[in-house]
Amino acid sequence: MSLQRFSYEERPDLAERMEGADQGAFPEFLLHDDIWNEAWPRLITDFAPFQYVLYDADRDAVIGAANAVPVRWDGTPGDLPAGTHDALQRALAEHVAGTEPNTVCGVQAIATPEARGTGLSQAFVEAAPLRAQELGMEHSITPLRLLLKERYPITPIAEYIQWKGTDGSPFDPWLRVWERAGAERLEVCHDSLVIEGSVSEWEDWTGIDFPVSGSYVITGGQVLLEIDRDRDRGRYSEPHLWIKLRVD
Repeated sequence: MSLQRFSYEERPDLAERMEGADQGAFPEFLLHDDIWNEAWPRLITDFAPFQYVLYDADRDAVIGAANAVPVRWDGTPGDLPAGTHDALQRALAEHVAGTEPNTVCGVQAIATPEARGTGLSQAFVEAAPLRAQELGMEHSITPLRLLLKERYPITPIAEYIQWKGTDGSPFDPWLRVWERAGAERLEVCHDSLVIEGSVSEWEDWTGIDFPVSGSYVITGGQVLLEIDRDRDRGRYSEPHLWIKLRVD
């Protein structure tokens, strides 16, 4: 494999080939994230240099992409965005205000269906600080969506991130890859990604009936879905872990 990396600005033709690559990568309900869906077109138009594809020249195949936004961050936990949604909204607001960014904030990394499970995680992690360097940024941060948390939706994230494998490394494989690359844990962001909808919408998205108000386990959910039938609302609030990579 001859792996190359190109920004959406450098190779918009390759970026177009990522169309639909998220199919099957996420549970259905995540595709109904209003904040992400509203922000996505502007990531492409306003922040094209911050989006990139991974390209296998040997096979002329786009095998993955990573998306990020630029923000201004003073380097302290207290100044971090509240999570993924807040990072998106903050980046867009700062762009309109003309605020000079100094930080690359990753918001998504995705492999194409045929490339999943082929070890691309290391390539994504290695690219993060390099991208920050190329863009002249001081910091590289990410609100990390943990890979296996969906298997343990009732376990608090603060407890889950302390779990260890038999070799003493982090139990979660995605966190393990980042920490082996030198990532530093900052703090948990509890309402990083919030999706709300009517009860019928959530039943459509999950294929589950919700006959009474309460907390429900849903396929692909990293936490419980909260259903309020009196208000006809379902609310899913997913926590992530802020991490930081050194930019040298």
